[in-house]
Amino acid sequence: METHFTNIFKAMKWIAIIILAVLLLIWAVRYYSIQVFYLDNTKYTKQSEMGNIITYRAFGGGVSVPVSVTSYEDRKEVMIKSDIYTIRSMQGKGNSNLSITYPSGKTYTAEQFSGMFMVYDEQGEWVSPVSMYMNDKRILSPGEEYYSANDLIRAAYEEQHTTNGSVLYFILAIPLFVYGWCAFRFELFQRFIFKLSYGLNVENPEPTDFYLFMAKVGACLVMAASVLLFFKSL
Repeated sequence: METHFTNIFKAMKWIAIIILAVLLLIWAVRYYSIQVFYLDNTKYTKQSEMGNIITYRAFGGGVSVPVSVTSYEDRKEVMIKSDIYTIRSMQGKGNSNLSITYPSGKTYTAEQFSGMFMVYDEQGEWVSPVSMYMNDKRILSPGEEYYSANDLIRAAYEEQHTTNGSVLYFILAIPLFVYGWCAFRFELFQRFIFKLSYGLNVENPEPTDFYLFMAKVGACLVMAASVLLFFKSL
């Protein structure tokens, strides 16, 4: 009777693991396929689309500055709060060269090179795309606009949006965790790894108790690293 219940418990455990694995896969496909862009250190994703107007919200909800993009034949208008930033193509169709006009009246020029935009001010001087922050507050240089032209371009053009998170880190995290769990949980797996490592050089190789203990310690470190990779992938 005890063996029967033990078998049932093992079967239920494996069913639960399979279900969790399927749910994790479904979540991963959805999560890492979302397109996002960053504005003022906040990750945005599409909330709704009505006609030529796309509204974006902070990824995961929460309080954020309202952002919407309106597309016209000759321009795009990015509305942040109640301010409108106008982006026009300088070469007809396409967006290889752009002009970005701010509510203040300043106009910047952006030239595309290998998918990246080089931005120049009205005097033709290059403008750094890096925004400076201190304690999560934007630090502005004299005459600098709050939102960089590069950020506005990324918000305006969906092809400039990036895939949410890093699926590569996620893919690396899963086998690392499985390896770590097996190395921690199963002595047969520990012995198998030992023979792979030392079997060709040692006659009748048998791991010591110290080796088995250190194998578990190493397995814990591997699982910890996989968890870090997973959070880094988000």
